[in-house]
Amino acid sequence: MALTLATLALVSKRIAQFAHKRDNDGNDCAHELLTLEDSLDCDDVFVVTEMSANVQDTLEMCAREAEFKSILFSLCYFHAVVSERRKFGPQGWNRKYPFNTGDLTISVNVLYNYLEANTKVPWEDLRYLFGEIMYGGHITDDWDRRLCRTYLEEYMNPLMVCI
Repeated sequence: MALTLATLALVSKRIAQFAHKRDNDGNDCAHELLTLEDSLDCDDVFVVTEMSANVQDTLEMCAREAEFKSILFSLCYFHAVVSERRKFGPQGWNRKYPFNTGDLTISVNVLYNYLEANTKVPWEDLRYLFGEIMYGGHITDDWDRRLCRTYLEEYMNPLMVCI
């Protein structure tokens, strides 16, 4: 499977899993990364393929492709992190939250609209929308909300865009 925009969300999820495995096992994950195609679930591929067709269309329409790509990668990585933290129970999130690919899809649409409507990237607005409304709308615990904001401050900032 080629590493394209179509597999970005799934790959970021898998990278997070492999990084966690490497941290816990101390083993080299190179073999597992090379066999990524074999480890894909049919459900994962379907969801990502369906979502990625929409993202690919959005990418082709976006006038600010470099910013869109950089922020999109960051958004997918953020989605993978917040989704996968659920596996760790109370060590991941204090409560169970229903994060899903719908959150990511809507966030991509919001990202496109904001980039098209503004001459500069509205970093504060994007972090607020993603952290307090899109994903934060699920979060009810104050510490979890703080963690979500912290992730977005790290992942989405002007230093990440390479133009």
